Amino acid sequence: MVKRWENFRLTGGLFVKDKIQSEITALQLNSATFHNVSVTPTLINFFYGKNGVGKSTIAREIYANNGVTWADGKSKNDFSVLVYNDDFIKRNFETLDSLNGVFSIGEEDINIRNQIEEKTAERNQLREDFTAKNNEKSTKEKDKDALTQSFNRAAFDSALAFRSDFKDALAGKLRTDGFISELIKQTNPVNHDLEELKNLYNTAFSKDSRDYQEFKPIDPASLVSSLLVDKSIVSSSNSTFADFVKKIQASDWVRHGHETFKNTNDKCPYCQQSLPVDFEENITSIFDEQYQKDIDGLKQFQSEYQNCVKSMSNILDTNLRDVYPKLNLTEYNDKFNIFKVKATKNISDIALKLKTPASPVKIEDLTSLINEINSIIDELNVQIKTNNDILATKQAKKVECTRKIWELIYSKLKPQIDAYQTSLAKLGTEIQTLNNELSLIKDEGKALSAIITQLKQKFTK
Repeated sequence: MVKRWENFRLTGGLFVKDKIQSEITALQLNSATFHNVSVTPTLINFFYGKNGVGKSTIAREIYANNGVTWADGKSKNDFSVLVYNDDFIKRNFETLDSLNGVFSIGEEDINIRNQIEEKTAERNQLREDFTAKNNEKSTKEKDKDALTQSFNRAAFDSALAFRSDFKDALAGKLRTDGFISELIKQTNPVNHDLEELKNLYNTAFSKDSRDYQEFKPIDPASLVSSLLVDKSIVSSSNSTFADFVKKIQASDWVRHGHETFKNTNDKCPYCQQSLPVDFEENITSIFDEQYQKDIDGLKQFQSEYQNCVKSMSNILDTNLRDVYPKLNLTEYNDKFNIFKVKATKNISDIALKLKTPASPVKIEDLTSLINEINSIIDELNVQIKTNNDILATKQAKKVECTRKIWELIYSKLKPQIDAYQTSLAKLGTEIQTLNNELSLIKDEGKALSAIITQLKQKFTK
């Protein structure tokens, strides 16, 4: 601070001035390179020297009022001590990097400048954070896409058999996108019987499917029986000729020959000798009335039994005409053949009984076999009825079949689907968290930009 100037005079070509006393009468320096150095300043003082010799130290000591002796009655409070050095420039005169060509003068502007730089640094850090998190989000999204593609391929390949077996029911869903889209919609896993489902599909979606007649059962009660077959049928006549025939046990032979050779011209059919006049009377005397009734009853039984067997065979044969092609008839045919063999044997035994009425014959009871055949028929009819019922509501059965196919596919692939959805949900949560963090960073960045804008406006006023 210059208070007053003395007159200068020129002596020997040099300017010479009288020293003027300063308001600072003495300096005692004890800082940096100085140790108990005393300086008696004048009003105007010049300090020369290389960098580091202590020029700035003297200025700082005066500014800080360290070692300063003031004139009598004076103190630092009586003056405004101004020091213009690097410290002053840093505090009061700088170029802002963020504002090219703009300079700040004064400590308040420097403070604003520092705030701008601080907020700008914070915003730059936010930009770096945003980039890092956005890259992390991109990685997660790629992982999510890769996970989905991997699952789609695996699930689609796992369902190859279903797409092959149920092609018509899965129409429109046979490509990867359509198939996976429908699979992910499923919520009800049901392990349906595959063979039953195939039968339903083949009937509901077959273009050649039609109704079929159910098999008719046979009634075991209609198969007649008779006590005569195991009864010894003999005559009770006591004529002389009858007694003779009984003694030689030739009753059956005589009856058979008499019935076989009715017109013999009165000659014996075996020896061709003339028959006695009373031959017919003697023959008739051999067989009494009860004997004849039993024989007639046996003949009637034979006829009814044959007719019954024939009727049953016709029913079982008719069942085999125009058969529902999906039936397995092996067991049915086996039992039918057994029935024919045993029925034929019974018919043969009945015929043998007529030849030898006196000999008992055992006819096999076919009731149990017939019941077995009817049980097989019941099982076959269930399949036929199922086919016919499906056709009666074909469109509804198509819908039902398609639903069950998807339920079965979902049941088989559920472990894969659950694992995929768990991983997908985890990635989704991580991506959402990153989105939230990115949104917060954006908001913070906008807020910082607004603050910087406000500070710049204050700075440039």
